Amino acid sequence: ISRASMYADIHDVELVWKGEITAAPVRNQSDLGAMLDASRDLGLAYSNLDGEEVNSLKLISNDDWSNSWQASLIEASSKLSVALLRAKHADAKLLSELGLECPLDKSVQALLTAGDMAICVEAIVDRPLDLAFGGRVRDALSLFDDLEEANKEISGALIEAKSEVKASAFLELPTNEWSEQKKTAEESFWPLSSIRKFSIRRKLKKSGVGERENLNIIDTIRTIQAKCDDLANRAKELEKAKLWKGWDSSTSELKASKELLSSHSGTFRRLLSENNIELAEGLIALRKILSEQWDFLDSNQPLLDSINNTKDAAEELTSALDAFATIAKKPVELSSSISNFERSLEKVVEAAPRINAWCKWLETRKNGSRFNLDNFADQLELGRIDHASIQDFVHTAFCRWLAPRLIDQSEALRRFSVTSHEALIEDFKQLDALVSKTTADFIVARTAAEVPSVEDAKSSQELGALSRELAKKARHKPVRLLIDEMGSSLLGLTPCLMMSPLSVAQFLPSTFNNFDLVLFDEASQITVWDAVGAIARGKNCIVVGDPKQMPPTNFFSRGASDDDEDLESILDQAIAARLPHRRLTGHYRSRHESLIAFSNSHYYGNSLITYPSAETKSSAVSFHKVDGVYSKGKGRNNPVEAREVAKEVVRRLQDPELSRLSIGIVALNSEQQRTIEDELDN
Repeated sequence: ISRASMYADIHDVELVWKGEITAAPVRNQSDLGAMLDASRDLGLAYSNLDGEEVNSLKLISNDDWSNSWQASLIEASSKLSVALLRAKHADAKLLSELGLECPLDKSVQALLTAGDMAICVEAIVDRPLDLAFGGRVRDALSLFDDLEEANKEISGALIEAKSEVKASAFLELPTNEWSEQKKTAEESFWPLSSIRKFSIRRKLKKSGVGERENLNIIDTIRTIQAKCDDLANRAKELEKAKLWKGWDSSTSELKASKELLSSHSGTFRRLLSENNIELAEGLIALRKILSEQWDFLDSNQPLLDSINNTKDAAEELTSALDAFATIAKKPVELSSSISNFERSLEKVVEAAPRINAWCKWLETRKNGSRFNLDNFADQLELGRIDHASIQDFVHTAFCRWLAPRLIDQSEALRRFSVTSHEALIEDFKQLDALVSKTTADFIVARTAAEVPSVEDAKSSQELGALSRELAKKARHKPVRLLIDEMGSSLLGLTPCLMMSPLSVAQFLPSTFNNFDLVLFDEASQITVWDAVGAIARGKNCIVVGDPKQMPPTNFFSRGASDDDEDLESILDQAIAARLPHRRLTGHYRSRHESLIAFSNSHYYGNSLITYPSAETKSSAVSFHKVDGVYSKGKGRNNPVEAREVAKEVVRRLQDPELSRLSIGIVALNSEQQRTIEDELDN
């Protein structure tokens, strides 16, 4: 939750996982580690690629690289470039012969369509198809469907009538005459009605109609005839174009004619569309060459040569595209512009040294797909994520995906209220302040109760020595002598004395050993010989210190030699003596975790308990390397570093925002302090 909140705006790419935690590809700490490793591998693999080469290398999807495979790919790329160039020239020539203008650039698909166009024109040389250039092609194609449906009805009626005549003869039967005769017979009385019906049946038999008992077949045939007459009138244009041979045309012939018209018309329109030619204008130009001048097509040798050349070029291009796609293991995007595709092929050859890295990237990307990291791989290729930080992006994205689901599982988090929490904190602060004040008052009261009474003879004598000294204006006794005279009464007045080891030796008599407890703070800085005197003056001793801190040293001693050495502290002795000890692990001094993070990791084995900071910046510590040299001996300073410190102070003071903040400078020694002050003065 903390990481999701802190880095949501920085690491803004999300995981596209669906479902609940149980359906996620990461189920435990081991899976998370594997996913982060996969994301790191993505960054490492992509770092070997040049961003400008990525788009051209996207023509390749093969992730199994070898020298022989790369040689085949380069060869296929070169052959495809040659085929592409030939197809371009053939396409431009064909369009010119057809009276059409060739645009400066078009799609690769347009070159293949030119090959289809050449096949259509070749067919038109043998069979004109004026209908394909008109604006009613859609109606004509729909009419084919109606004709096919009518053919089915005729076939059904022939079966019902038990007739073996052809469809054309079937539709010529005199059904109107028979219908009138049938009506007359039905209106007549017997036996005249029977005679008339018998006469009609004889006519049906003579016409080839096998079903003669049910004279209602006449009405069925008549209805079909009327429908077919209407369709025949509408299909005269198809008949003129030799696309329909009348009602004796089979269903397969109708489908073939429809496919021919649809194919030619579709090819013409695709050609015009892919060359950015206005449809009506283009069809007029094509009609002029391929329909109005059809009688001269077989003698138009430039057009015939162009047709053959375009067909061959399109076949060669198709073969080269298939060969390249097979080796690259990825179909070519035919919608790509020819110019872009040519440049991509050129860059594939130029980027030959990087093809191995690209294949490795594809393999790594495939491995990342186990955790659905395709989105992050895409962002790498788009340049939105730096390869060095992708692991951080994935980690944050995982936390952002997981956080709301964990919150849903926690009653406390789901019902968390900021206002209630802030009120609770405020109550705690007030109670904490009250406890502190009450504790202080309690200690004061206990201490006051222990103050020696002036009525006690012994105390009166010892306190009298202090009273006499307070009354004097001159010739005071030495502190050591006064303390000796006061004896244990001193601790009644001041039960707690804070003194350095030197002060203990200077002011406390050797016989003064009335302390219940001697407490050493920062014991790692106290030498053994300085501590012995204080230990001897108490009944109990507590040594407080950090063995990871610097030990006492003679480095700062006046007149120290160049051979600096570390000294032994009372803390070292206490640890060596294996005295009972208690370790304090709570770290509360740093207002930002990064201040203690390095020490916690490298010195304390991450055993310190740190408290999160309310600030969201990643680190409160920054390092500025300065090429300075410490001067040993007399100088004992680093002028170059002092100069850089002074520059940083000036920069901060001149900055409107930073100038409002206080600055603390920690120098190694007094000499370095003076050097920094001199630089600031300058």
